[in-house]
Amino acid sequence: MGLLRCVFAGAILAIGLSSASVAQFSTAQFPDLSSDLRSALAERERVRVIVEFDFPQIAEDAPDDFDSERRFARMDASRDAAIQQALGISADVLASAPVAVDRPSISHEYRYTPAAAMYLDADEIGALLRSPNVRRVVLDRVSRPLLDTSIGLVGAADLHTAGLTGQGSSVAVLDTGVDHQHPMVSGGIIESACFSTPDPAQQITGFCPNGLASDTVSAQAGDNCEEYADDPVGGANGCNHGTHVAGIAAGRDYQNPDAPGQTIRGVAPGAGIVAVQVFHRVADAEACGASGPVCTLTADSDQLAALEWLYANRAALNLASINMSLGGGQFRSACDQAVITPIIRQLRTAGIATVIASGNNGYPDTVAGPACITPAVTVGSSTDSDTLSGFSNTGYLIDLLAPGTQILSARATANDSGSAGAIALDGTSMATPHVAGAFALLRAAHPDASVEAIENALESTGLNIAHPRSGLQA
Repeated sequence: MGLLRCVFAGAILAIGLSSASVAQFSTAQFPDLSSDLRSALAERERVRVIVEFDFPQIAEDAPDDFDSERRFARMDASRDAAIQQALGISADVLASAPVAVDRPSISHEYRYTPAAAMYLDADEIGALLRSPNVRRVVLDRVSRPLLDTSIGLVGAADLHTAGLTGQGSSVAVLDTGVDHQHPMVSGGIIESACFSTPDPAQQITGFCPNGLASDTVSAQAGDNCEEYADDPVGGANGCNHGTHVAGIAAGRDYQNPDAPGQTIRGVAPGAGIVAVQVFHRVADAEACGASGPVCTLTADSDQLAALEWLYANRAALNLASINMSLGGGQFRSACDQAVITPIIRQLRTAGIATVIASGNNGYPDTVAGPACITPAVTVGSSTDSDTLSGFSNTGYLIDLLAPGTQILSARATANDSGSAGAIALDGTSMATPHVAGAFALLRAAHPDASVEAIENALESTGLNIAHPRSGLQA
């Protein structure tokens, strides 16, 4: 571990299941059913789940690999057959149905991961669990966003002076979208996508254009959502988050309007930015908690869809790293049972680092999920004086520390027409893009370097910082 201080089809009106096709659900039949899924089923008729099938993960060696395409086709056919047999409805019909309380549906079918994100009631879940081809059904968890001197602290300024800015590589920002109009980031956005599934039963509205669950075509698909204060009708608290993160990772030179003469720059200002919106709008004060009354949350199923899309397009994007400044929960040990673990491992094998924030609870020996995933690069926060930030989660799962205290970066424009600006924020969310940007810098300089080689370089050239709450050093 080390401180990052490196030189470096038409609408379907109704779908019904006959009583003969699905037996009545009983939780006693499924003792391994998680407590959070049991609780969700007790509260509402249908819940968002991820169904994992007992098929092997598929890696794509080359886009035109014929054998790979045949394996993908076989996995799709096996998954569809398992759904048809269990529920008596074809996967095509379920996938064409918009999410509604009175019918099952599929929101995402995955190419590389043997899974499907579905909207099901208890009996439908029970029917799938009885299938020998279904490994498990898990609740579709939600996570929250993890809320100028730093560039010099990590040594990026020296690389910029030497002409190394990350040009030829890119950073994907999985977050609340990136403001396509802000001058600090607008010139760097090379691709834009959205994965944000609505759920009317839980007052969840997706942020993708035209209310779709995903959009990888529209030019503004990955644009930021609007802050609740700027748009009380469609906005939500936390919508500035992704723009601020993107500015830290790969922002271009920006003159701070609040401080004449001050130029703000990201870690890898020559790298491309892939703006990926994975959050949705939640109008539920209880679910939002302190972030309420209307907040942004992100579902595992949408994150998985985004990661799969990035993997499929990794070569075209020259992808070096993926930033995930999001999470929740508390994990003392690795959580490699998480549904997004296989695709993160697959990305790492392909040379792409998934960099995840450790969380802001101040835990001495635990981190938030999904930062607990072993093949990810887990980042905690340090101060300008090279000490552990008081809010940073820490422990042996931390790989790197980077500046995360009072980091100045882009503030999104209001409703795409307000004045651009800058804002200083604290959090492991701010530390993480320093690392994601560093991966882009070093990948551009060393195109063939593995994730492990770059991570080792960052760790070995960093300062050791004591973790006073855990007794460890990073």
